[in-house]
Amino acid sequence: MHDHTVSDWFALRGKNAFVTGASSGLGARFATVLAEQGCRLVLAARRMDRLQALSEHLRDKGTEVHCLSMDVRSLDSIQAAVKEAQSLAGPIDILVNNSGVSTTQRLTEVSEADYDFVFDTQVDDRTCQAGSRFRGNAGIENHQYRIDGRT
Repeated sequence: MHDHTVSDWFALRGKNAFVTGASSGLGARFATVLAEQGCRLVLAARRMDRLQALSEHLRDKGTEVHCLSMDVRSLDSIQAAVKEAQSLAGPIDILVNNSGVSTTQRLTEVSEADYDFVFDTQVDDRTCQAGSRFRGNAGIENHQYRIDGRT
């Protein structure tokens, strides 16, 4: 007989979480919830001022937090952030691939450059590919789901 409960299986305390797009919106909320569950955090985004503000708030509550500048449209930026995240926090257990942007124009007024910016950020993000190295041989299954159906 095992002494483990379902809660033990899903416990996050002490896990290392890497959250992209953490400077605002859902990314900031994911970071806050993971902190409340006892995770150590590596937060990544382009807007470091907002990221620093969130990290200070979470540190005040006792969470270990590291902040990285990362642009999901750049594979070099992603690879550097993945390497630094592991250097700062150790093996990453949780990847929240949350980066996203939007435009305020009407669909008929969106320029090709704006469309490419949104598409490259939302759909062509390579963080999952780079993040697959996080726990590669630790026996952890790596499930990745993308909006375009590729895994």
